[in-house]
Amino acid sequence: MEDNYDLIFVVMQYNQVLKIIPQLSENISRYIVLVGNNMSPSHCREQICNQSSTEKEIAFGFQGTGGHRENERVISMHFKVAMIALENKK
Repeated sequence: MEDNYDLIFVVMQYNQVLKIIPQLSENISRYIVLVGNNMSPSHCREQICNQSSTEKEIAFGFQGTGGHRENERVISMHFKVAMIALENKK
């Protein structure tokens, strides 16, 4: 994929992120931030980097919100502090 972006933000559920790892790996952009409840960040980083032909820098963001589905409704929780924490450990 020849699209080149300064930064790619991926805001999805963990199980959805696993499905788009090939597309993230193919993209020539270097910097990717995965935001959400990622239960195995090392696995995601390894998969993206190992499948990519270009160098990648992967960071993870964890937002101060959460929620779940109940039947046809989404129950969301918002905490008083509006922030996102990013971390890029190798």
